[in-house]
Amino acid sequence: MHGGELVKLIDEVAAHAAARHAGNVCVTASFDNMVFKNPIALNETVMIFAAVNRAWTTSLEVGAKAFVEKQDGMCHVASAYLTFVALDSNMNKTTVPLLVPESLKEKRRYREANKRRKMRLKQRKP
Repeated sequence: MHGGELVKLIDEVAAHAAARHAGNVCVTASFDNMVFKNPIALNETVMIFAAVNRAWTTSLEVGAKAFVEKQDGMCHVASAYLTFVALDSNMNKTTVPLLVPESLKEKRRYREANKRRKMRLKQRKP
């Protein structure tokens, strides 16, 4: 599979996860830390899992992982972090519900998302 096609699929799945949490359409604001770990061969089935790591006022970070099924189990092929902004019906930014992490894994992802956000915001400054 061409890398660009996988990026597109990850963006679509992550946008769906963001929209479900936000209750509104969400548009991609950033796509970072894309890591291709293994190739995807022709006719392999790709499974993409996405979860909201943290929600701020109008934006959310979603982590996504792509896998293919091999004879000996699942093979992790790619990962990415994406930031989305929620929009209302007039295409204006709108608030999103807070995310309350419960498990230790969710709490770790929640903390780490804030660190990544600070780095992204720092990179945006001239």
